[in-house]
Amino acid sequence: MTPSPAPWKTAGRYGKYSDEITDANGQAVAIVFTRKADPQTVTGILPNPQGQANASLIAAAPELLAALKSILDGGIADPVEVLKAHAAITKAEGR
Repeated sequence: MTPSPAPWKTAGRYGKYSDEITDANGQAVAIVFTRKADPQTVTGILPNPQGQANASLIAAAPELLAALKSILDGGIADPVEVLKAHAAITKAEGR
């Protein structure tokens, strides 16, 4: 089984409350709820920090997998591979 081609990215809004995650070909991989209704108003929309974090993690999935495979294959002592792992984690955390 082969996943959709990397890189994946948060491609912007998909409807009122969601963002779309797309692959390298622009095809949808996931839809994530990144906004929520404001309980104080009828029409207001608030950010959903947990949903935004989930979108970042999903978008980083191919890089995380590649970096971790590389570390396991090449050994954790390789500083370049450790940097790749750190970069993937940074992306997953939305930083």
